[in-house]
Amino acid sequence: MKTKIILLFVLILLIPETALAYSEWPFSAMLSGAIHETGKGVRIALVDTGISAENLDSDLIEPGKNYVFPGKTTQDLIGHGTAVAGIILGSEVLGLEGLAENAALIPLVCYTLDDKGEPVIAEADVIVQAIRDAIDDFDADIITVSTGLTKNNCGFKDAVAYAEANGVVIVSGVGNDGRTNPKTLWYPAAYETVIGAAAIGKTGRISDFSQKNFTAALSAPGEKIKVVPVERKGYITNEDGTSFSAAFISAGVALLIEKYPQSNPETIREMLYESALDIEEVGFDDASGWGVMQIDKALATELEKIEDDSTQEKKSEPPTDEAEQINMTKENEKTRIPIGGMIAIAVACLAAVVGLGWALIKAVDSQMKKRINKR
Repeated sequence: MKTKIILLFVLILLIPETALAYSEWPFSAMLSGAIHETGKGVRIALVDTGISAENLDSDLIEPGKNYVFPGKTTQDLIGHGTAVAGIILGSEVLGLEGLAENAALIPLVCYTLDDKGEPVIAEADVIVQAIRDAIDDFDADIITVSTGLTKNNCGFKDAVAYAEANGVVIVSGVGNDGRTNPKTLWYPAAYETVIGAAAIGKTGRISDFSQKNFTAALSAPGEKIKVVPVERKGYITNEDGTSFSAAFISAGVALLIEKYPQSNPETIREMLYESALDIEEVGFDDASGWGVMQIDKALATELEKIEDDSTQEKKSEPPTDEAEQINMTKENEKTRIPIGGMIAIAVACLAAVVGLGWALIKAVDSQMKKRINKR
């Protein structure tokens, strides 16, 4: 009996730790099956506050550039960029899983602190230059923008179009003013080819702070997200924000690019939108976009089918009026995340492990009996 218990315990230990982690929030909202991609070979530029590599794999953090103070490093003095990086890569030091743990990250600092500790944010034209440099100088496949403007800007718009023409996917949060100014538009999320990221909570519903103004294209977890601190082995905190939703979506895009390196930004978007989980109106709605990202389903999409099917509706390009205020329309979809499916899969996996365990136990018993009989 003791031998049986030991064998069964060993078999349970063989279940991958990542598989167990992916069954919990926030991964449970985006995954219902196994994935094998890790983002290897994919480059993500983070237009943010920099990155502290204290709790991250420094081999995956490239030099980047400080656009606020060009003579200084890309060390994160605020923590936001490091939090985004940790969502993508995870942290072995802190025991946090990442969704694209082998992607390469490029910190492009557009928001930091000066020598007096005062926050300084780059001007619009500097952020535009950072986006263009991510394409031309840093060879990025994905650009995650954690800052933006509330007005349409020709430079921003042109930089976004330049990224699309060069096969680079841009992801950006839709904004966190949903409680007070839900209709405020944030750019670049409002542009047609940008994947505007909305936030959901553990209930599977859109977060109340997430903007609800037609700019969302896709939703992802953005509440109670465990984030990596700047300090070595510092305290893990739970944070909210659509920037963190954008980080998950960027990681998902990295997995798709790894699997389908020949795909273009439009194809990537279609794979994500078609496989998303509806959580409100069928199709597109103004709060969740096409729904919650389901990365395992997107990875299972047949690329040829997506490339042949260009009938899906897309966001309309926002017009520019004299006040540069925008009125946009988009189409969207939403639905509660079905945890029943996850439970069923977990039960099936456990049953398979137990079945395998008993099979091995019987085999061992048989061999032991043979040996005893021989004696």
